[in-house]
Amino acid sequence: MLGALFLSTMLFPLAALAEGKLTLWVYPSPVGIDWSSPSSLGWSAVKNELAPSRYSFKHSIGHVNVQLDCGARSVVTGMTSSGSSVEAKALLSEKIGLGVLFRDFAGELESREKVEAQIPERLKGGAFSHLTFAISDATCERLLEFHDGFEARGYSGHYGLPLRPRWGEGAGCSAYATAYLDLAGLLTPEMKERWSKNILVPIDMIGGGEAGSPMRKVSLMRLLFSFWRKWATPEQEHRAVQFWDPDAIHAWIREVFDSSRDDFGRISIERTKGLTLDATQVPTPADPIWR
Repeated sequence: MLGALFLSTMLFPLAALAEGKLTLWVYPSPVGIDWSSPSSLGWSAVKNELAPSRYSFKHSIGHVNVQLDCGARSVVTGMTSSGSSVEAKALLSEKIGLGVLFRDFAGELESREKVEAQIPERLKGGAFSHLTFAISDATCERLLEFHDGFEARGYSGHYGLPLRPRWGEGAGCSAYATAYLDLAGLLTPEMKERWSKNILVPIDMIGGGEAGSPMRKVSLMRLLFSFWRKWATPEQEHRAVQFWDPDAIHAWIREVFDSSRDDFGRISIERTKGLTLDATQVPTPADPIWR
């Protein structure tokens, strides 16, 4: 049916005997997110929400899905909030301001059908990228154990930007996806540096009592028009938020694809660029899945 199935069967002539494959499907935000200041973040979020899209699912803040193929078993999923407007309600009705960066929303794992329905149109449009590894059977089993446990333990019911999946907190979409790379021993220092962000959020821009801040209301208008505000310095009162950024992951994949680096293979499907790596000889980590 799908680009996903095409990828599973055609992607790895270099590792034709490997049954295990791990793929991240990466959707950038429609017009990009500007993290340079609180106000620029607010304005770019509004622009992404209002931007027209030719795709069935716009993914206003970007998104990452996971495909795990392990012989006879295949998983295609991703983390998302369980309501389409919960973040907007928190900003507009509850006036939590940048507390939205810290809130634990109700979450769920996406169905295979929902994810696969998006792939063909994205492949044709090119606003998409993918990163695929051939992995060993032992690594595949470890990742399946994580997938099954994450849902069985109820962790998938929690969705939020800074939540850490291996700590049982829940996850955002990118944190959930990168956990698979971490568990497979494939998350490199370069990826950690380039894909993640660490922001010091001024305490007075956090509303709703989120992140242990005082109970206050911070309206969207205040966030948008506080042009003079910058992110906090370590000496100022703040709350730190560390997270994985889908736009950064997408930009890195495209950058490596267009470079002269020889550590990754390259594949184009329709108008979409992707990277491949034979990681079947990478040792399966032995540390506990849950921390």
